[in-house]
Amino acid sequence: MKRWDYLYLWGMAFLVLLSVAIFQHAPGYMDAEYYYATALRIVMGEGLTEPFLWNYLGDGGALPQPSHGYWMPLASFLAMVGLGLAGGGGFSAARTGFLLVGASIPPLAAALAHSLTKNRKISLMAGIWAGFSTFYLPFLPTTDTFGIYMLCGGAFFLLLAYQEHKFAPLGLGLVAGLMHLSRADGILWLAVALFSLAIKDQTPIGAASPARAATPKNQSSIGAASPDRADTPTEGLPLRTKITPYLYLLLGYLLIFAPWMVRNLLVFGSVLGDGGLKTLWLTTYDELYAYPAGQLTFARWWGRGLKAILQDRLWALGLNVQTALVVQGQIVLFPLLLWGMWKLRRDGRAILGGLAWLATLGVMTVIFPFAGARGGFFHSGAALQPLFWALSAVGFHELVAWGAKRRGWRADQARRILEIGITLLLAGASVFIVRTRVLGLNLSSQAWNATYNQAQKLEQILQSLGAKDGDIVMVNNPPGYSLVSERPSVVIPNGDVETLVAAAQEYRARYLILEKNHPQPLDTLYGAPRSSGELDYLQSQDGTHFFRIEE
Repeated sequence: MKRWDYLYLWGMAFLVLLSVAIFQHAPGYMDAEYYYATALRIVMGEGLTEPFLWNYLGDGGALPQPSHGYWMPLASFLAMVGLGLAGGGGFSAARTGFLLVGASIPPLAAALAHSLTKNRKISLMAGIWAGFSTFYLPFLPTTDTFGIYMLCGGAFFLLLAYQEHKFAPLGLGLVAGLMHLSRADGILWLAVALFSLAIKDQTPIGAASPARAATPKNQSSIGAASPDRADTPTEGLPLRTKITPYLYLLLGYLLIFAPWMVRNLLVFGSVLGDGGLKTLWLTTYDELYAYPAGQLTFARWWGRGLKAILQDRLWALGLNVQTALVVQGQIVLFPLLLWGMWKLRRDGRAILGGLAWLATLGVMTVIFPFAGARGGFFHSGAALQPLFWALSAVGFHELVAWGAKRRGWRADQARRILEIGITLLLAGASVFIVRTRVLGLNLSSQAWNATYNQAQKLEQILQSLGAKDGDIVMVNNPPGYSLVSERPSVVIPNGDVETLVAAAQEYRARYLILEKNHPQPLDTLYGAPRSSGELDYLQSQDGTHFFRIEE
């Protein structure tokens, strides 16, 4: 690979992302709104606080509250850097770093493919395919963790190629720390890094079976071991020498993550945040908004019975497998991915990537089935995408070699036709996804900005009904609403009217905005809005009901 190859891929990716970003005038959904809103708080000198409450998993208390008790802070820090360098500038400044990160993913995928194959054509193909990431494309320019996780995941597998270097474990630890600082499930990558050290001598990076030493015409040389690589068995080495890589790995991880652990311990009394472990005992996704969260217990969860517990996980498995095929494998690349993984099965990174994917699938199916099926696996799987694109390009190379050997294809001609065809399919699918998710089927509607525009409209109505600055409102999406209105807000709990009023009184909420998307126990109130007890019905507009909550 030449330097200009990487610059070409970076420029191509940046232009693709910019063509999406120009239609995104707001973060677009609650996760991205949360990271942007908390970044703004930091820049404005309010520290790691949030003037809203989007779940009740913590220990309660008045607004504002300490931030990032559930979600991790790295995306907020990246948005903060953009805002700080621009001296403000709003959402466009906040997402600058995310655009730069997203544009770096195709060059990284190409570098990873080159470290696997030393083949420029395969590497360029991997980079180009990474530029058309279909379902991931709308989310890379906004203030979320997708691009960060992809970049860290690609760097992780690229570092493994230098595993014999003394300080490579330190680099793996740093990357694992960044991944954990991005997402709570990022701690899984610390385990993957530790496992990579454990199997290093049994499955050396770049090793290939002896049968691959020869490369006859029309056969692939992918996976051939580099001549300067040799096994370095650890038998007979002093204990200090054996454990040093593990110490470097843990040092790298702690350099990144230890300060955050100390912060959490001081603020929440727990190194991993406030209340997140309660999500282990969810019986439906909506219970993420349960009030009070103390009802989420192991006894209650186990009391549903083993059959119901297994059914939930089978349901999550079905949706997560669909995500693997359609999103991560992009349908057309999935068989090529499997072929490439099989071809490089002697390479430790292919094995480790498959195991990391299975571990991620297991965590998001067995341990967190509801969060996993509702987007968690989609988020977490992003870390493996650079490796998947590299392996898919290897699989494509093997397809052409097989066709030339078994079907008499003209290799160069077949490669050009199939490469153009697959690339056009990915580009077309990406355009369709962007049109649907960002612009909407009606191109003038700009679906991506709909929630932001709706929040502006709701705030105008609320002010016309007499809401004063500082009055707390109960809404469906507190981060998004507070971001638009600068008004403190709390989420509508998953419960009946009595539960709603109890939560409102604890957090001193004065207004309720009940939209079409509301908790199921409030169906009756939504269907026939009326004053009742502490709820004073004010008016309805476009399917949204407004209430004042009496103290």
